[in-house]
Amino acid sequence: MDNKKLIIFYKSYVLKNIHTRLVELNNIKSIDQVDETLKYHAGFNTQASCKEMTKEDLQELIAWSFQFGDELGLKLNYKDNEWVKIYDNEVQKLQTKV
Repeated sequence: MDNKKLIIFYKSYVLKNIHTRLVELNNIKSIDQVDETLKYHAGFNTQASCKEMTKEDLQELIAWSFQFGDELGLKLNYKDNEWVKIYDNEVQKLQTKV
């Protein structure tokens, strides 16, 4: 996935679903506040623009957002569990370097 696709995925799927779930739980925050919360949770500057993030930063933000969503009872993931495939590829790269 390139950055544009990751940004669209983050904003239209991850961020939107987490915001909707928070509203359902009576935690009324704007979508911008939820974005800031997710960036803070992932360890990024809350004012950081997704457009300025690297592919790795976006993937990390999304991964932390998945974890945040899990705490709310959501089971967010890439289509066809692609995150598992990405994670497996990264683990294989690390193992070959060792």
